[in-house]
Amino acid sequence: PVRQLAQEMGHDFTRLAPCMLMSPLSIAQYLPADHELFDLVIFDEASQIAPWDAIGSIARGKQVVIAGDPRQMPPTSFFNRGTGAGDDDTDEDLESILDECIGAGVPQHSLTWHYRSRHESLITFSNYQYYDGSLITFPAADTRPSAVSWRKVDGLYAPGKGGSRNQVEAKAIVAEVIKRLTDPDFVSSGQSIGVITLNAEQQQLVDDLLDQARRDHREIEPFFADSLAEPVVVKNLETMQGDERDLIILGIGFGPTEPGSKTMSMNLGPLNREGGWRRLNVAVTRARREMMVFTSFEPSMIDINRTSARAVHDLRRFIEFADQGPKAIAAGARGSLGSYESPFEQFVADGLRAKGWETHPQIGVSRFRIDLGVVHPDRPGDYLVGVECDGATYHSAATARDRDKVRAEILRGLGWNLIRVWSTEWWVDREGALERLHGAITAALEQSREAEEQARVRRSKVISTTETVGAEANGNFTSDSDSLPIGMTEDFDQLGVPEGEESERRRLVARPPARAVGAPVKRVYQVADLADLSPSLLPENFSAPSYEPILELIIRRVLEQEAPILDKVLVDRVARAHGFKRSGRLIKERVLELAERHYHFEKDADSEGGAFVWLSEDDVGRWNIFRVPQSDEDVRFIEEIPPEEILAAAQSVKGDDVPIEIARAFGIRRLSVISRGRIVQIIQKLSNVTMA
Repeated sequence: PVRQLAQEMGHDFTRLAPCMLMSPLSIAQYLPADHELFDLVIFDEASQIAPWDAIGSIARGKQVVIAGDPRQMPPTSFFNRGTGAGDDDTDEDLESILDECIGAGVPQHSLTWHYRSRHESLITFSNYQYYDGSLITFPAADTRPSAVSWRKVDGLYAPGKGGSRNQVEAKAIVAEVIKRLTDPDFVSSGQSIGVITLNAEQQQLVDDLLDQARRDHREIEPFFADSLAEPVVVKNLETMQGDERDLIILGIGFGPTEPGSKTMSMNLGPLNREGGWRRLNVAVTRARREMMVFTSFEPSMIDINRTSARAVHDLRRFIEFADQGPKAIAAGARGSLGSYESPFEQFVADGLRAKGWETHPQIGVSRFRIDLGVVHPDRPGDYLVGVECDGATYHSAATARDRDKVRAEILRGLGWNLIRVWSTEWWVDREGALERLHGAITAALEQSREAEEQARVRRSKVISTTETVGAEANGNFTSDSDSLPIGMTEDFDQLGVPEGEESERRRLVARPPARAVGAPVKRVYQVADLADLSPSLLPENFSAPSYEPILELIIRRVLEQEAPILDKVLVDRVARAHGFKRSGRLIKERVLELAERHYHFEKDADSEGGAFVWLSEDDVGRWNIFRVPQSDEDVRFIEEIPPEEILAAAQSVKGDDVPIEIARAFGIRRLSVISRGRIVQIIQKLSNVTMA
């Protein structure tokens, strides 16, 4: 038993496992009572941990850090009720270890930078309603006033012992999910979806309807696979904390019980409980890119004179915010645009307008704002660049790292192209500084147009025709099981593919012609051999600045032999060369930071958050090579092969089923549903080949 093993190992146990990730109950179960004290015990999501669960863990450390948000979900007896209790029953929220520490006056520090929301409107309501505007958020590089929307449906709430549900609203939510998952633009963006309901019965109803939709629309099945990092998820208010998705759909469920009624019950289940506002805060802050709110009632139907529950009052305000945008919040009445912070900013803006650029001042809704945003002349919905002046926002940063590096990295991640103007340069040579700024913005515009033109040319150069015989309306097709590689039959069974129907067989007749860069070239792929570097490798110095030349040499050697290569694979190569069994966050950041200094990273929309590392940016546009493995040890997963290489292989293979032939070319014997989908998506995107 683990407990006995830990006891017998003594001090060797902590030397072998100096850092352990365990729940409070696991600590009590697996570690003996006389186990050596940890130097530091850290609690995460402490707002959900009851004191009696936490005390035993605290006693096992010399120091403790308790991290959590007192404005989010507390511990609850929600899951300890009898089976006959309904979701509208009131449950008592319990004090958390976080609440106890705050009440006891334990020293505390607030972390105010908010990273999750890719558009400020996704956090604006909570920021001003629950955090007193203290969160520092970062504006997105688009001009939408809000990424939160409201959708009203003509549904009826049916309370009762048989289940408290809203059929019409649930169907509308499922229809929106299907619409998104069958939209090529949404799918190609790689975004994820989460659905939140206010009670378990409505959650079950949405789940049931989604199950039926998956049977009717086979093409959406891959988005529910457990192997995905973020599959489509349906959760209720009590279980969503800790999760996040790009698109969150919040279904209120509650509403009028009679057609045409203008009144409704003010009993909104969990929102009526003490601390229900914490649950609402969790629900409305789970989205990264977009949030949709479905209700069967107007916000005016929530009569705040009939209930004292704070969460119900806040729900009305949130629906009004989703409908009207920032103007619905008194504190955010200015929306995402402010006035000039200094005369310097106004001088710069006036100069840019004289040059023909449209500018917006003080973009953002919290304490951090972009000083000036220059609107893209070809896409009025986006900002071309952000201009930062060294004003109060710049000087207010606590450290130089925050001021000059971290904030810039976050903003670039949100799509901003930043240009800085120094006040000293402006006062000394105003005309020269304005001309240099104008030139930089013009260069950014030309670069943007050139990138769009290259994308357009790539799409137009590759023209192909697809003939699909026997394809069904829902995207299903048939295939010869005899043509499948070893281990393929069970994958196609998952897609509902019948066997032995020759007359209904799907055939992909035409394939993408060779790109303008030349006919595809076949070469051999072999994992980089780093054996000769072993004597100079010092794992204990991995993080030392003096060790950077060795790491750069290893990275260079790997890329010379394997580029283009997935960034994760590059990190693994360097880690394994040093004898590290796992590639953790610190190793990853160390390797990629060095690689980004000298090599080109190309984001892959078809990979789960990955990017491919190229020796040169010029290699991307002229790549016409596909590499076959030299041995079984050199076989790569489909996810590790760049799109340009997959397209080159598609132009070379022969056979009726292009994805299978591509897999064979790369030495892959088994093609999963997800891998097949990636091949199809790449070919569709890069060569306009339509595949069922």
